[in-house]
Amino acid sequence: MKKIATLFLTLAAACSFSVAQHSETTLREGKSKYFLKSIISSDNEEDFYFHYDKENRFCARDRFSNNRREATDSLFYDEKGNIVRMDRWARFGTTAVDPAFEVRFKYQYDQEGRIVKRHHYMKPDFQNPISVRTYYYREDGKLDYYNDVSAFIGVDTKTVHTYDDKGLLAKSSLQDKQGDGSYREVAFTEFFYEMGKTLPKELVYQVFDPQGKKFIILKKDWYTYIDNSTESYIAVNGERNKVYRIDYKLNNTDEHREIVAPLTPEDDDTFYRYGFDHKRLSEKYSRYQGSETTVYVRDKVYAYEQKTIGVEMPETVKTEVTVYPNPATEQISIEGTDIEQIALFDAKGMLVRNISVEADFVNMEVASLARGTYVLQVKSASGLQSYPVVLR
Repeated sequence: MKKIATLFLTLAAACSFSVAQHSETTLREGKSKYFLKSIISSDNEEDFYFHYDKENRFCARDRFSNNRREATDSLFYDEKGNIVRMDRWARFGTTAVDPAFEVRFKYQYDQEGRIVKRHHYMKPDFQNPISVRTYYYREDGKLDYYNDVSAFIGVDTKTVHTYDDKGLLAKSSLQDKQGDGSYREVAFTEFFYEMGKTLPKELVYQVFDPQGKKFIILKKDWYTYIDNSTESYIAVNGERNKVYRIDYKLNNTDEHREIVAPLTPEDDDTFYRYGFDHKRLSEKYSRYQGSETTVYVRDKVYAYEQKTIGVEMPETVKTEVTVYPNPATEQISIEGTDIEQIALFDAKGMLVRNISVEADFVNMEVASLARGTYVLQVKSASGLQSYPVVLR
């Protein structure tokens, strides 16, 4: 029992490995980086927490509203460091008994490390995708377009990218497949830049109005910058009225901090807004009343953790077992080769689950257990592996 308790203390300090691994350590030159740990709002309306594994890879993101978890993204890597899977758990409604949904994305890469396929699954069927996205690249390596096909909802669309003479993204066009096999543009986003700048000063979103048979402006995004740091962002509606703005507080010293700002493959640059760099400290969100008057709504504070990486870099070897989701709410799924036994221990080292099986896939119910951190032991063809698992 003492051995189990010691194991718990060792593992619980870090985010779970999604894949069983063993390590060999190599000494390398250290480098200091600042890892984004959280974005906390003053009214707790929307808070984000970011988690990293022992290799400092982004492995999970939690979104809370009013101190209640609303969504979790969990990421899984291959031996090359590519994100090959992301599980997303999210809640509907506003009460503790509201249902939740779970989806899964799986990614395939080419030899250059670019995503070429994305398969989208929905619980309970994680074997047959509800949609498939295929990526196509130009000879210069830039994304040309991607094609989304879903027999599940009867969709076949292309999102086509156009670039200006400086190689900057100028237009992203959503096109819907027609009965004759051609694709018709139904919406697009245009990107505009100041002379000599690489960050967009304006994004214009337009959609096709079938009644008026023309494109109409849905919204606009306006940006201002100090060097490469966002100073302000303003959202403008289709009637050209300002809706809300975000003003950013920046570090006014010359200190340069290398920031690790994690994104999932399902995010784009508008998740943080453009121009997120080492200077960002916080943001102030305000609503417009009239064309210039604003009313304060909330602040958000960005918290970072400084780490010196590269002093000891584990070289990992992938084995056969995966455990997900983590954090978990209702059940834990274990995939592996020739799983023989699964045991779950609480923080005191007490055995709370013990299953003997002969399988490659096992679901373990955990909804009835107290919330907290546990240690999961899996005995399989890969040997005996242990994982910290968080129940929320």
